[in-house]
Amino acid sequence: MIDVVAALAENIHQRESHVSILATSRESLLVQGEQIFELVPLQAPPQGAGLSVSEALSYPAVRLFMERATAAGHRADLTDDDADVLAEICGKLDGIALAIELAAVRVFMHHTGASSPVLAWITW
Repeated sequence: MIDVVAALAENIHQRESHVSILATSRESLLVQGEQIFELVPLQAPPQGAGLSVSEALSYPAVRLFMERATAAGHRADLTDDDADVLAEICGKLDGIALAIELAAVRVFMHHTGASSPVLAWITW
């Protein structure tokens, strides 16, 4: 996939040099003129720590998750059990903001209580 995106980016740059392209990836496209900005992962709570909701929300990864879930229409009050699930999700996603944003919308389609089976397929 990287090769295809790299070829597309080079093609666009050759035809329209004033156009900027923003691509997110865990690896470089290796194209001329590429500028890389590495983003550090958001701090996520330790898995299995048994945190309360307020403790879990002190972590940037969990706050981002909840902001995106709320923006997607999730309105339920969180419980301490939910906090453990959120800690596990954010940890499995290595605190990567884009992954957390995408997961937040999908996980709350199921509600966090029903999300434990979903955790088995979360990888990044």
